[in-house]
Amino acid sequence: MSTRKILLRPVNVPVPHDTIPCVETPLRFDAGTALTQTSAPKSVESFGFVIVVDGSPTIRKILETTLHREHFAVKTFASGREMMRWFLRPDAPAPDVFVLDSRLPKMNGYEIAQRLRANTYFSTSRLLILSEKDRFLDKMRMRTAGAHALLLRPFQIHELVDAVKAQVQRGCSRVQDIQH
Repeated sequence: MSTRKILLRPVNVPVPHDTIPCVETPLRFDAGTALTQTSAPKSVESFGFVIVVDGSPTIRKILETTLHREHFAVKTFASGREMMRWFLRPDAPAPDVFVLDSRLPKMNGYEIAQRLRANTYFSTSRLLILSEKDRFLDKMRMRTAGAHALLLRPFQIHELVDAVKAQVQRGCSRVQDIQH
């Protein structure tokens, strides 16, 4: 069974709203592409901001829809270069989690991770890489690139959601440790 077929069957896992308490102000997208803070109703609060970089438009849409249903603000990009250009804007916020595809052309997920780690603006952002290769070699590449987690394909969509939630929680606890 191919990876794409597995990803087309989203599974929603109910998660209590108190499990990811880090984001104080809900986030949402305006009609434009800018991410803004808003006073949204409590029932639609965002748990965090996630950027997805994947070459497949289908995968990007599935991940965007699934993470949005789980109350994340999501911005997707087809390439690392497109994402880097977006961050040249002065109002582009640093996300809580980056989900990076390891198979991207020109600049793969590991190269993107290295560039993000080199920039202090993303010091509190967590990096999750999606890969389908050998576990040992990818873990070594992940650590070398400075990424925080690796999710191997094929995976169920609920595994990705759980991984993103775990990274947001780890990022929130790190921020709280730094502030105290």
